Amino acid sequence: MQFYQPQIFLGKESTETDYVLHVVTLFPQSDYRPIGWETLPTAANSDGVWQVVLKVERDSNELNFELLTPTVHSLELTGITLSSTAPWIEVEVVEVTTTGNLSTGKGVVHQDHAEEDMKPGPPNL
Repeated sequence: MQFYQPQIFLGKESTETDYVLHVVTLFPQSDYRPIGWETLPTAANSDGVWQVVLKVERDSNELNFELLTPTVHSLELTGITLSSTAPWIEVEVVEVTTTGNLSTGKGVVHQDHAEEDMKPGPPNL
């Protein structure tokens, strides 16, 4: 795994149009935290890609250590219809600052990589 690059997991719910997106992004310092996402798109772009923007910020109230820190975003993709003409989801993670948004990394996932059951199984004892 690389710093700032989102690791994307796509889950398919019981219907063909209900998807869940789980994104883990690693940061090299402990003061990063997820703060949500921009409004989900209502249509794919001209290349057939649904663009999702996730937000993180540095929390000045937290102690800042050089420590591997994951941020996790989980969201339901209601209203997004993946199809053969629009099969991709592009995820961009942006850091929200007082001077604007800074892109930290992007990743893509294809509808064919959606997993039917994203719930963890029982531990192997």
